[in-house]
Amino acid sequence: MKMKIILEYKVFDLLKNSENEIFLDKVKKENPDLYIQFLNIVGNKGLDVAKQKYNFYDPEVKKEREKKEKEEKLRKKRLGVKKLRELADEELLLKHKDIIEEIETKLFFSYLPQLASKIEKDPRISKYLKHLKAKRVIKNDFKNFIKSPKNFKFDRRVLVNLDTLYFITRYYNRSEDKYDNVSIIKIGQYYVLDTKELKYSVNFKLYDHENNSYFIPKIDKEKDRQFLSDRNTYIRSLDQTNLSKEELNDIVFNKLSNALDENSYMEWEIKQMSNKFNI
Repeated sequence: MKMKIILEYKVFDLLKNSENEIFLDKVKKENPDLYIQFLNIVGNKGLDVAKQKYNFYDPEVKKEREKKEKEEKLRKKRLGVKKLRELADEELLLKHKDIIEEIETKLFFSYLPQLASKIEKDPRISKYLKHLKAKRVIKNDFKNFIKSPKNFKFDRRVLVNLDTLYFITRYYNRSEDKYDNVSIIKIGQYYVLDTKELKYSVNFKLYDHENNSYFIPKIDKEKDRQFLSDRNTYIRSLDQTNLSKEELNDIVFNKLSNALDENSYMEWEIKQMSNKFNI
């Protein structure tokens, strides 16, 4: 009995406020089962909080929400999955416009075209590539991110693939009776978003152990196979990632170039003879 009197006084006090009265009358009329619940919310947390929570149950708001959901469902159906994905991609690209422009600026001033020209002018490397009829290709890797931005994490810590330089040759694969493309030299260029540094990776495949007789250039035909194997082991050890431009140039124009020097074979032969006769 005492609780009932307290409740009645609480209701009386709340209904003194005309706005409270209008709102609670609305709740009582539309959702009578929720009246006591929202009476308590108004009393404890205020009218604004009560109104905000009631939006979930308000028939008009609910009707409007269901209408929008229906319209959105119909819109999606009309657009189709492919178009929706395109719109989502466009939103991502717009959201990360500054980062994309930053990356594209780095691509515009890419070092790889200049590097490719320097490789083609290096007398030892170019001689080897010419014998293999290798052609250079520069691939814009960042285009793949632009085509499908949802697969790219626009995180400042991410290492972004900018472009890749390839020197590619074709050789006859006798076992499969077809011509295959082989990447003799592969150099990747990356951009570290948070430090704004350019980094590089190198990968060499100048000699194929599995198909060693198929694309050895003429300049190496008369060389001892053990020398070619040893040279290949050394050159493959040069493969690295996370290189600075200076480190990259050292590997390509010093270590690789020197390894392809014709004098290196003469030195190897002398060493073999010395070992044979214990000189």
